[in-house]
Amino acid sequence: MKEKFIKWMPFIALTFFVTAVFLIADGHFWNGIVFIGAGASLSSATAIYKKNNASDEKEQSMKKVFLQWNTGQEETLIMNDYIAYCGLDCETCEARLATVNNDNELRIKVSKEWSELNGVEITPEMINCSGCRIPGVKTVYCDSLCPIRQCAKEKQMETCGGCPEMKYCEKVGAIIGNNPDARDRLEIAGSE
Repeated sequence: MKEKFIKWMPFIALTFFVTAVFLIADGHFWNGIVFIGAGASLSSATAIYKKNNASDEKEQSMKKVFLQWNTGQEETLIMNDYIAYCGLDCETCEARLATVNNDNELRIKVSKEWSELNGVEITPEMINCSGCRIPGVKTVYCDSLCPIRQCAKEKQMETCGGCPEMKYCEKVGAIIGNNPDARDRLEIAGSE
């Protein structure tokens, strides 16, 4: 029952707003204001409910939630658990996608690409990773060889974005120097 009500809440809120316009136009200013408040409350409640009860993995890992009131309040950043310590987005990583979807063809493709890129043999069996900061399986490199991950975990940092040495760090510099999206994610995380 609750799900059906939540589904219709945006329409109910719109009805409140339309009613408010007619009330104000008809000279019932304060009654119109009450309906505007009710509509705004329903709209906000719907957004918050959907955010807190998202079942879709993509929705659960939202990077930003925009709850803007009439004051133009700044957006609120929620650190995505799929953002690695270095700022890369594990959610789009083909190794993670192969793991989550149990896609052996993608594992073969990734192992070939990574073998050529790194000059070492990486087998399809090694392509299993749930994400850098997500509990679960990791690739051998991510689990025990990545100097960025080891450093951030040792310093107990959520990401390198919280580290005062980030701008001068050679470890994370190898990533953020070549990936402006990763750098931007860490800078936003560090400004919180």
